[in-house]
Amino acid sequence: MVSAGSLTKAYKLHAPKSKSAKALLDRELLAACLNYSHGVYNTSAKVHGSTTLKTAIGIAEKYRTGKATTAQLKKTAVYLYKHLTSSRR
Repeated sequence: MVSAGSLTKAYKLHAPKSKSAKALLDRELLAACLNYSHGVYNTSAKVHGSTTLKTAIGIAEKYRTGKATTAQLKKTAVYLYKHLTSSRR
């Protein structure tokens, strides 16, 4: 496990190395959490429609840690990218 103690280290972790669906979701979750920790969003911020940051990250974590299909992992990663991270990079 690598520490993401600084912003530079965290962005290095975010650099694409693996193309697996789980790795993709991990990267997008990291980016969303970095946005949150740097004040881009708060947990009650609406990120898309009525979906809050807390809800979006909660669902993504459920898929990441559970028995989600590859399609569910990819769909969730794309959602995070479109609504939480892409406009903030």
